[in-house]
Amino acid sequence: MKRMFLIAAVPALLAGAACSSDDDSGGGSADAAPEAPAAAASGSPAVSIETFRFEPPQLTVKVGETVTFTNGDSIHHTATSGTREAKDGRFDLQMPDKGSSATHTFSEAGTFHYFCDRHPGMEGDVIVR
Repeated sequence: MKRMFLIAAVPALLAGAACSSDDDSGGGSADAAPEAPAAAASGSPAVSIETFRFEPPQLTVKVGETVTFTNGDSIHHTATSGTREAKDGRFDLQMPDKGSSATHTFSEAGTFHYFCDRHPGMEGDVIVR
């Protein structure tokens, strides 16, 4: 029985090694995915959209920083500056589908309220210092 197990295990091990070598030979695509979390971890300001919420709902950045908004839902969202009653025209970012993103550079200090123009209750603030 041990021999049969070893014989059966060898092809499985080789298949696993082949998958690993394919990942290594892919170079750019295998390395590209880890770069995004590293950038976020290094302090790049970002807001994600998950389950009809902006996360974090309040973000503090420095003047001149660019915030990236990324849609994690499978539905169109926006990040529109101002309020529902009074859009202020500073930005109106469109993220039509899952994985899409848009950026805005905040060039002056202040608190900038934003919301999703398509979904009531989705709101956030960027505080710029």
